[in-house]
Parts: sequence; structure tokens; C-alpha cells
Amino acid sequence: ELEDAIEREAQFNDYLTRFEDGIVEDTRTLKAQAADILAGVDAHKKLREKLLARIPADVAQRYELGLKKHRGIAVERLEGNIPSVCRTTLQTSSLDQLSRAGQISECPYCHRIIVLSDGE
Repeated sequence: ELEDAIEREAQFNDYLTRFEDGIVEDTRTLKAQAADILAGVDAHKKLREKLLARIPADVAQRYELGLKKHRGIAVERLEGNIPSVCRTTLQTSSLDQLSRAGQISECPYCHRIIVLSDGE
């Protein structure tokens, strides 16, 4: 019985060692992934600041207000006659009004900024 107990203990210790090694490896992997994510966040923050500096102040202000009002999604694109976020089909009269407004306007339904042009 003692030999069986010693063998089971050795197997358990082996399992425990492999389990701990797996935890250590998973931790290393997750730390590396977290570092990559944080680097991406920093890069996107810099890009956001750069892009905000390129747009007119009134549009930037509308954007910042829209972010707060719409929980982080302030801008949508018009895809045919359907805005990309609210997905409410626009009537012909609404499309006509938007086409006269220029490249940037406001969705008549959800009031997000709506980008009409395909350019950046």
C-alpha cells in the first residue's frame, strides 16, 4: 500500500507541476497580449488626437458631445439609404436634405453625425 501511495503521490506531484507550469505560461502569454492591447490603445489615442486636430472645431465639438450622448458611437456612414448604426431606412426627402448638407450632416433619426462621402 505504501508503494501505491508513493506512486499516486508522484503522479499527483507531476500533475501539479504541469498545472503550475501551465498557469505560469498562460500568465506570460496574457501579459504579452495585454501589453500589445495597451500599445494599440496608445496608438489609437494618438491617431484620434491627430484626426481631431484636422477637423473643424465645431465638428469636433459635435463629435465629443455625440460620444457622450450615444455611449461612444458618435459617427455613422450612410450605406445606400440606411445609416450604418441606427439602421433606420431614410425616406427620399431625408436623403435629399442630407445630400444638400454636404459631406457631414446629422442623422434625422438618431442625431449622430453622419458621413456621406466615401473618402477618409
